[in-house]
Parts: sequence; C-alpha cells; structure tokens
Amino acid sequence: MDYRSPILSTAAHPGYAVTNLQADHVAAGLKMLMAIMKPFLSQDAAHGALPTLYAAVAPAAVAGGYYGPDGIAELKGYPTAVPIPKSALDVTVAKRLWAESERLTRVKFGVLSDAA
Repeated sequence: MDYRSPILSTAAHPGYAVTNLQADHVAAGLKMLMAIMKPFLSQDAAHGALPTLYAAVAPAAVAGGYYGPDGIAELKGYPTAVPIPKSALDVTVAKRLWAESERLTRVKFGVLSDAA
C-alpha cells in the first residue's frame, strides 16, 4: 500500500511585479530611474502570480522546489525552477521563524526537528 501524500511543499517568488506594494515615497531621482527601467525590469501583477500558480499546480513542480521568473536576475518572465537563496537555507533563521510563527498563532506544531 502506498502511503505517500500527494501534497507537496513548494515555494515561489514573483520577481519584480508592479503592485501597490512598491513604495511611493522614494526620492525624485530614484523615482525617475525606476520609471525609465520599469518596462524592462518588471512585469504586471498577473505575470508576477504565475510562479506561485506554477508551484501550486504544475505537474512538473517538485517537493522542495523553488520557482520564479526565467528572465534576467529573476525579475520578470515565465515560471521556472530557480536556485534557493542561501539566506533561505539559514537554519538559525528558520528556527526563529518557526518559533515566532508558533508564538503568533498560538499553535505548537512540533514538527521542526533538532536536526533542522
């Protein structure tokens, strides 16, 4: 009997998707530079959502996979597997995040092993 779960744990990032999350209070010079470069370096919110959708439903998505845009510096493009940033593999930070998540949600999951 096969007891493997069909549920995968994946992650994704949108690249530089133009949303209302960008700061409107940047310096004038930087705002001008961003306006000039935005068409070349960014994508709309719908395209920014594609890596998340890919990670969630694509048959090619794998457990532990990380997905983002396939363009220059992963800023824009179509979803593809991308390298996991080294900072995301920091065990100390992961333990702090886990502990803080349990504290804020008041839920103890007890699945983070001492090895992690």
